[in-house]
Amino acid sequence: MPSITRTVPILLILLLMPRARAEVVRLEGGDRLQGTIESHDDTTLTLTHSVLGTIRLPIDKIESIDGRTTAQFLDPPASTKGNTPAPPADDGAPDSGTAPATKSPAPPEREWKNTFTVAGSTNSGTSDNASLFLQLRMERDNDVEKTSISSFYRFASADGTTNQSWYNLTLDQLWKLPRVDTEWQLFADLQFDWSEFNSWEQRLSLHVGGQYPLLSIDRTTHPDLWYESLILNGRIGFGPRKEFAGIDTGVVPEADLGSSLDWTLTPNSSIVASAALLPDLTDLNVYRINASLNWKIKLEGLDGLAMQLGMTYQYQSQVEAADRNYDLLTTVGMSYDF
Repeated sequence: MPSITRTVPILLILLLMPRARAEVVRLEGGDRLQGTIESHDDTTLTLTHSVLGTIRLPIDKIESIDGRTTAQFLDPPASTKGNTPAPPADDGAPDSGTAPATKSPAPPEREWKNTFTVAGSTNSGTSDNASLFLQLRMERDNDVEKTSISSFYRFASADGTTNQSWYNLTLDQLWKLPRVDTEWQLFADLQFDWSEFNSWEQRLSLHVGGQYPLLSIDRTTHPDLWYESLILNGRIGFGPRKEFAGIDTGVVPEADLGSSLDWTLTPNSSIVASAALLPDLTDLNVYRINASLNWKIKLEGLDGLAMQLGMTYQYQSQVEAADRNYDLLTTVGMSYDF
């Protein structure tokens, strides 16, 4: 097994080696295209993409180019054009002696977008019950990085006795490498679970590695699509896992082989899903599986409110004899974006 632990980081280094620089074009809605800008005017930008070939993009559908707004890209600061100011326009009207009124800039978009969810939940596996589900999710996304912080708590009781108490904290950091001509991105995630009714009781895991876009498609480049956009990413990484009770309480090196799906069906409906296989690098017969799916439906006329339908599945191949080795959880509730 030592050869595997050496091979994985070597492969990541080779895949992530930088090449020539390319521009990053961010479209309305958050989709990103990376390639070489061949030409542009006030209405259209022509981009050469390594997979899609030559694409003509409407300027009014572009949010930013290499971290700059389209206005900054099309009209760079005067310091880059020369030091001679342009003469004022002469419209024939007498000078009133006062400066013209300037239009107030639009308020900046919030850096962090937050969602609070309250839902009812059912659980089968380690314990069978109906529970209360509370979740707070914070996320920021720009041309350089994407950060997600999520925390949930599940609680259930019957006849005055608690039969479900599960707390989770997940931090996920993605570096997009906009200045490097590579489709690869770097990620690091940290996850802590405390579950009173699982044999491991408390679990801490950390993974680092690379993420690669397997598919990115939307109506900008494919106007005949019946949905808005679809983004599919693959991940490969590794890191330690520590459980504080149960069969194995030592530090276990495990791989992280996963994928994530972000599918926007309509402007008011989207599906986010992920799945990961987490094998023990010292014994490949020991592994974990994490999978989740969440369908969000925004409510018309109720700003920020949405219906949430979710499912989470966790499997662990090796548990104590008295335990079940899986948990299947479903949630139905409401969320509020703020």
